[in-house]
Amino acid sequence: MAIDHTAANKRRFLFGAKGVLDITLMLIVVGFAVWAAGRFGGQRDLSSSGVNSLSSRTQNLLDGVDQELTITGLYSLALSEIRPFADKHRGRVADLLDLYDTAGRDRVTTAMIDPAEEPGRLRSLLDRLQAKPKYQAEALPYQEALAKYPALAESIARLFQEEKATLTALLAEQPALQQVRELTVIDRNLTIVLEEAEAVQAAVEELQVDDIPRYGQALNAIGSHFDQVAKALTVARDWMGQGALEIPGLSEQARAYFAGAVERYTPVLDGIEALRDASLGLEPLELEQAYEQLKAGSVVVVETDTAVRVLPLDDVWPIRTDRRPAEDGDRREFAGEQAVSSAILQMTQKERTAVVFVRFAGGPLLQPDLSQMPQMGGQMPQAPYGAIGAALQKENFLTAEWDLDSSPTPPEVEDAARTIYVVFPPTDPGPQALRNPAGAKSISEEQIAAVEAAVEQAGTAIFLAGWKQTRLPIPGQGGYAYDDYLREQWGIGVDGERVVIPFQLNPRKTEAYIPVDYQNPSILPSGPLHFTEHPIVKPLQSLPAALTEVTPLEVLTGESAVEGVTHAAIAEVPEGSDAWAIKNVMRLQEDFNKFEGTRLYPDDKPSPFPVAIAAERGEARVVVFASERFLSNGVLEAARWMMVSGGLVMAQLYPANRDLFINTLHWLTGDADRIAVGPSRGQVPRLEKLKEEQAEVLPYFLVGVWPALALVAGAVVWFVRRR
Repeated sequence: MAIDHTAANKRRFLFGAKGVLDITLMLIVVGFAVWAAGRFGGQRDLSSSGVNSLSSRTQNLLDGVDQELTITGLYSLALSEIRPFADKHRGRVADLLDLYDTAGRDRVTTAMIDPAEEPGRLRSLLDRLQAKPKYQAEALPYQEALAKYPALAESIARLFQEEKATLTALLAEQPALQQVRELTVIDRNLTIVLEEAEAVQAAVEELQVDDIPRYGQALNAIGSHFDQVAKALTVARDWMGQGALEIPGLSEQARAYFAGAVERYTPVLDGIEALRDASLGLEPLELEQAYEQLKAGSVVVVETDTAVRVLPLDDVWPIRTDRRPAEDGDRREFAGEQAVSSAILQMTQKERTAVVFVRFAGGPLLQPDLSQMPQMGGQMPQAPYGAIGAALQKENFLTAEWDLDSSPTPPEVEDAARTIYVVFPPTDPGPQALRNPAGAKSISEEQIAAVEAAVEQAGTAIFLAGWKQTRLPIPGQGGYAYDDYLREQWGIGVDGERVVIPFQLNPRKTEAYIPVDYQNPSILPSGPLHFTEHPIVKPLQSLPAALTEVTPLEVLTGESAVEGVTHAAIAEVPEGSDAWAIKNVMRLQEDFNKFEGTRLYPDDKPSPFPVAIAAERGEARVVVFASERFLSNGVLEAARWMMVSGGLVMAQLYPANRDLFINTLHWLTGDADRIAVGPSRGQVPRLEKLKEEQAEVLPYFLVGVWPALALVAGAVVWFVRRR
């Protein structure tokens, strides 16, 4: 049978052509997919924990930003030789910036700079920061004040030189004056000031021509030097005008010299005073503060067209507050997305919210009462909630206080688009009530009604309802002042008679419970305190928190329920917890003395029960915390020494408390996208050893070389089979 070689060759040609066409089409599709992924953000995170992608809140934030953002990481490879985990820290930041670059598309530009290896790129960054109109405007009054310095410094130097020359001549003509101690002091002061003047002038010039001109430091240096000048001239003028003229045997020349001190010194003293007046009230330069942080290295710089925020290492990689380090031994955890997104929020937020702290009597909460300054020594007055006040200002909130005892109406906060009231319980009347119960102040029904009306008008509030041990049965002090309002309007009950205490079994006594913390038994830390899946606290579940002097809350049901109100627990003491609410605190002490422990009594409240509740009624929202002092300086700033790679550092014990409060504010205003993202403790595998030049070649290898090798292998197989 004859074989048609022509037909066979045609079939081989067609099959071969089809194979080449298929491979060509495959390469085109793969190339287009790679291009589209880079152009349109085609990355997908297939990990179960989502560690390789930004959170939905950050994505929503970037989608809503209407201005260009630049995010730059400054991490030096040289640090890896002296700082453990420096490579890991740099790599995670680089990965995060890639995610922002992809998610932000055309609105976000990112870069990583090694300051030691890339001084040119660092210089470009500094020039860009300095050119922003906001900082140029801020620097203008400093520049105007500094412009007066050279002429004034020259007149001071000339005056001091002339004074010293004249004084030297007088001492030579009248040797008896050399025994006058005051003249010796004046001569020494003149010498010291003249010597320091040259050093100050050199420092001022250097500060103004640095990478970022530090006008504030230059003006401070001038101010300190001129203070010494003014002091030296004032001492000399006062003595010459009085004591010097009483020296017996003065020559006419010496007498005229002493008597003319006021006329000679006044122009210089007036010039110093004018410069001091010009520098008073100048706000610290934001760019200068940012530069000081930037010089420390290992920072992330977030820019808009008008502003800059520098995030130091402790913001991006905060110290872990638990006792369990990462698997590799690193005592820091990654909070880069939280830090960067918070900075973007603060810099792009247009409408500002006023947070009004409501109190009855007592001292100021946010600012120290300077009228209570001690006469001689003693402790300076403190603001018990100053730390949270400073944190709110940093987060771009406006703050104010409303003392019901001094004002029947809430304060008007300028530039505030909305208001959130933070309602504290009335202040304990204190020891004076023991001496004069009838004269102790108590909150009135009218004052309570004023707060309720303000909350209803604003539609947003936080109620703090911690447990307090009543000293005396004083009217208005026996229960929570706003309990009726919360029950009737929001369906939330406050069990102010009980205090929650975490217990543990006494190892020496069967079925006897002792407090977990004898020194602070009323502190409810993470563990017995459980955060729910509510948006306020879900990002904070991995961070330690604590409430203090906690009282149980309840959501009213049945006939007591309030129609139209929905509730959600934010924090709770879960079922099965060894924490419960004690009603009789005195009995607790008796049990410890008699039985070396206590037990759950019928009038105590066992778990579960909520200790923080969010409620919604239409567009109105409130949150009730069963703790008053969890925002106080003593809790927010509580810290302990911890060993890290760089040595001993102070780490916060309860870092979640601050974000718990700020996240609550964002939820109340409906800005769920502004809620902070919690730190990531997961370890993200990455190609740590891949060099930069290798990383540049890798895409070409995967898209070009690797498919080409597959094509060659296929051709070889085809050729062998053809034979």
